[in-house]
Amino acid sequence: KLLALLVVFDVIQLISGGVRDEVKARAGGSVSLRCAVNTARCGDFHSIKWYKENRRVFVYSPVVDFSKAEGELLQRGSLSLDNQEAKLTISPVQTTDEGEYKCEITFLDISKNCPVVQLVKLTTLAEPKYANISLSSGNA
Repeated sequence: KLLALLVVFDVIQLISGGVRDEVKARAGGSVSLRCAVNTARCGDFHSIKWYKENRRVFVYSPVVDFSKAEGELLQRGSLSLDNQEAKLTISPVQTTDEGEYKCEITFLDISKNCPVVQLVKLTTLAEPKYANISLSSGNA
């Protein structure tokens, strides 16, 4: 029981102590969500997985040469990568894309204490579809 409790505590600590970012994007435009990779310090990785509200939306693995958008980003998601970060690009942005995104990295060497969970909060902005203006006489 104690081991299970420690594991749960470690996971909560990783998530709460993980890297957080906040991004705003206009509906119809494009947005890139960043995930620090830093292969120079952390070494190579097996895979990077992106989740939106705990639903996987992208998976990338250089080990098996696999890169695929999934779910609601199937036609609109792409990943670009360099030695510092992996960027999940969403285009075109929809208002329903708003939410909490999570990047999970599976490093080959876990002894370097690199962040494996990073969170990005995406807020979408859109022009109103209509405006309703009403006047009141002020007489109550």
